[in-house]
Amino acid sequence: MTTLRFKPHFNATEFLENNWQKTPILLPNILDFPDPLTPEELAGLACEEVIESRMVLGRENWTLSHGPFKESDFTGLESKVWTLLVQGTDYFLNELKDLRNLFRFLPQWRLEDIMISYATAGGGVGPHFDYYDVFLVQGSGQRRWKVGKKSNNSSVCSNSSLMLLTDFVAEKEFVLNAGDVLYIPPQYSHWGIAETNSFCYSVGFRAPSTAEILEGFSDYLMETSDPASRFKDSLQTRLKSPYFISTKDVNNAHSLMQNELSDMNSFA
Repeated sequence: MTTLRFKPHFNATEFLENNWQKTPILLPNILDFPDPLTPEELAGLACEEVIESRMVLGRENWTLSHGPFKESDFTGLESKVWTLLVQGTDYFLNELKDLRNLFRFLPQWRLEDIMISYATAGGGVGPHFDYYDVFLVQGSGQRRWKVGKKSNNSSVCSNSSLMLLTDFVAEKEFVLNAGDVLYIPPQYSHWGIAETNSFCYSVGFRAPSTAEILEGFSDYLMETSDPASRFKDSLQTRLKSPYFISTKDVNNAHSLMQNELSDMNSFA
């Protein structure tokens, strides 16, 4: 079996210098990647309890449902516009290992997963943005992508389970064919619409949030903290109220936390 490779005209160094986490870019015809499964096989994955999946119906006023699905959920869809999205497919399909390995020029600890979406003509999930970098690898069929400016949560429709944007304005538009790849940096708004029945393979690189890093580090600190390391209060005179917390005590507690958080070896 031939190892999957980018075509010679893709320059990873130039991409990192000019586009990575900076600007969206279309990378046309940079690989030959045949679909590793059929729509029916993707639907089969979406019926598994251990696999995260979603289905979106409609070409506007979209409705969302979550898996695991039943085989009967896919009957009667012939006359409808629909999109099926299945997360973490690279953990279940050996054929996607080569696709993962294409992106070894990027930090692998950032690689989240490969999501496969299959959409019928007109299908899509509406205008949205993500907090991670994503490479949209076009499989069979054709998909039109509209790309707008950077967005944030203030632009998200409050009653949308799909986290759709209320003020999306397309600034660029690309039609992807098999072998094309569209790179979208974090928070850039985008909207994919299937021109024909089509597959898309989304290779996501997560940028962990401050909260996620803090959660992980604090879990580690709680597991490894010396039980003898404790708060020492500044009580020297009788308090006017037994419920009062002095500014000095707050400062002492803050210093205790700063000492733990500033240990670079512990953080690493």
